[in-house]
Amino acid sequence: YPGGNLVEIVTFLKDLPSALRVKNETNDRGRFDIVYWKPCTSLHLAKEEVLTELYRGLRIRLDSTQVEQEIKVLQSEGATVTRQEEIPAGAEKTFRTLQEVASVLETKLGEFVTVDHMQGDLYIPIDDFVTPWHLEEASMEVILAYLDKYDVKMVEEEKTVTLYEIKSME
Repeated sequence: YPGGNLVEIVTFLKDLPSALRVKNETNDRGRFDIVYWKPCTSLHLAKEEVLTELYRGLRIRLDSTQVEQEIKVLQSEGATVTRQEEIPAGAEKTFRTLQEVASVLETKLGEFVTVDHMQGDLYIPIDDFVTPWHLEEASMEVILAYLDKYDVKMVEEEKTVTLYEIKSME
């Protein structure tokens, strides 16, 4: 992971949708390169090992809090979404998961966005919407029209959200 600050690194290593869920309560505002080069049985274990060493090396800890609140939820209501195994070979780059779209929305809106239960790994096509199309650079209007075209609605629901705080050990 090249040149990340603590919030970006924790967001990446914890597989969080956006940096909105992590707050840095330390005085450390530096940027770090993380290089992990050794055999490991899984990506999850490698990320946990990097986090453990990061905490130890920087003398920090990561506290988590769960809060119940209204958040935006993406729900697929149509037959225009697909599962990964249904994507034709070679066409993978023309699809995005609903979770990827939710992550971009969370960053753009500055509000918590998630995907309805068991729909995060559903894919929607992007090749026929705007070409070339970069989700992260699209305007909110384009993204919302894109979701509407594929019968994906954004509704508000009461959900539990886990928030993280990076704190110094001292």
